[in-house]
Amino acid sequence: MVRYLSIFFCSFLISVTASGVGAKDLERVLVAPQGEVKAGQSLSFTVYYNNLTEYPIQTSSISKPISCRVSAGDKQIEIVAEPENQPSDSSLTIPGNGFKKVQYQFSLPPDFNGNVTISLTGTTANAAAS
Repeated sequence: MVRYLSIFFCSFLISVTASGVGAKDLERVLVAPQGEVKAGQSLSFTVYYNNLTEYPIQTSSISKPISCRVSAGDKQIEIVAEPENQPSDSSLTIPGNGFKKVQYQFSLPPDFNGNVTISLTGTTANAAAS
């Protein structure tokens, strides 16, 4: 029997430090997937990397996998989400006062039921509430 999960996320802001970039220069905004997701299937979400400065920022950290904490009910796991269509060794430039949009994906465990919460780890972050 395939279980369907309704996933509702709130967008939230997270400060991130990239090489040579201060936490006040770059922020991450997690945008949740829309609609239903099947347990055991691939789940994609978007992260916007916003440059809060007037000058371009060059970084390779946004094209690398990111760590996430995923929970549903009393279950909680740490996973690594892989960037979609991004070479992991590429360096990207984010224009001054601009942003880069990066899609990430991971497989949702088959035993996760109900609403799911996701948060990005390795930074001070609020969880996306389900």
